[in-house]
Amino acid sequence: MSTLNSEVTKFLDGLNHPLRAEIELLRQIILGSDAGLTENIKWNGPNYCYNDQDRLTMKFSPRTDSVDFHQGRRK
Repeated sequence: MSTLNSEVTKFLDGLNHPLRAEIELLRQIILGSDAGLTENIKWNGPNYCYNDQDRLTMKFSPRTDSVDFHQGRRK
């Protein structure tokens, strides 16, 4: 399992989101899926990279929350 990023934890602490427990569970599931994943903050939310390429981003706003999967560049 990859390690939780302390900067992401600090970012989430500041949100005081009502679904924080679920967000933490999702972080653990994502990072546990492959040891090559890394976690950072990008686009104002937790972002997950594999081989330095963005693969998934969580976004939180007052009206909606989302998990965006990045397709990557097509050849």
